[in-house]
Amino acid sequence: MSYIDKEEYEERYGEHVGYCNVHHITVLDTCQYCEDDNAVECPQCHFVDMDDKDFTWTRVDGELQLLCWACTDRIHTAELAKDARAASIINVDYLD
Repeated sequence: MSYIDKEEYEERYGEHVGYCNVHHITVLDTCQYCEDDNAVECPQCHFVDMDDKDFTWTRVDGELQLLCWACTDRIHTAELAKDARAASIINVDYLD
C-alpha cells in the first residue's frame, strides 16, 4: 500500500487539502458543513449534523438552546448531581 502526501495529492487531483478549524475535520477545498445551510451545529461542542435528529432543545442559563444529545446529557447529569448534593445537605430527619 502506498501513501501520497498532501502536496502530491493536490498536484494529482487539483483539490486543496485543508483543515476546518470550526468543525475540526480535514477538508477538500472547503468545508461542506460550513457551506451547508441545513447543517445544525451544537454551540457547546461544535458537533455538526445534516439534520436535527441528534439535537434537542435544552434550557441553559434560563434560555433554550438547540444542543446535541451528548451535551444535553452532560448538563442534566450536572444538574442532578447538584440537586443530590443540595438534598444531602438538608437535614430531613424531622420529617419522619
